Amino acid sequence: MCWSFQLPLARDLYWTCLAENPNFAPAWAWLGRCCWFLDKFTHSNSVIAELAEAAFQRAFLIDPDLSSAHQFYTVLQIDLGRSDEAMHRLLDRLERHPAEAESFSSLVQVLRFRGLLRESVAAHRRAVELDPAVTTSVAHTFFLTGQYKTASKPTVDDLDITWMRPHGLHWATESKRLPSCGNDPATLRSRSL
Repeated sequence: MCWSFQLPLARDLYWTCLAENPNFAPAWAWLGRCCWFLDKFTHSNSVIAELAEAAFQRAFLIDPDLSSAHQFYTVLQIDLGRSDEAMHRLLDRLERHPAEAESFSSLVQVLRFRGLLRESVAAHRRAVELDPAVTTSVAHTFFLTGQYKTASKPTVDDLDITWMRPHGLHWATESKRLPSCGNDPATLRSRSL
C-alpha cells in the first residue's frame, strides 16, 4: 500500500491519541507533520494546511523544547517560503541545545534553501557527528553542487569537499564547527542576512 494512502489512517490515530490525552505534545507534532504531508502530497484543501500549522503551534505551546516539533515544523516553514524564520528559530534553539543532532539536520535543508551550500554540508557533518543514525537531506545539497556521485551516497567518509576549500584552506573539516562561523549560531545568522 502506498504511504500516501496510510496518511489519513495515521492522522486519525493521532486524533485518537489526542482525544485520550490532549496535552501530549509529540502527538500534536506528529499530527502536524501528517497533515502537512497530506496537504503537500495529496493536493487536498487548505484546511489541512491550516490544521498542520495549528497542530505545530499547539505542540510548541505544550512543550516549547520538543525537538521533533521543531524538526517537523521546519519542513512546513520552508515549503511556505519562510526559510528565514526557520533558520532563526533553529539557530536560537542551537544556542540553547548545541548538541541536538535534529536541529543540525533541519539546518541542512534551511541553509540549502538560503543558498548556503557550504554551511548546509557542515550542518550535515555536525549532525552525523552528534548522532551517526540521524538522517539529513544533504544529498540534495550535493546534487546542487554537481557532486552527483556523492549525492547518491552521502556518507561522511565519502564526502568530496574539495569544492569547499577557499584559498586552499581546509576549514570545512574542522571538527565541531560550522565553516567560517565557529560554534556561534549568531555569526551564521548575521552572515545569512
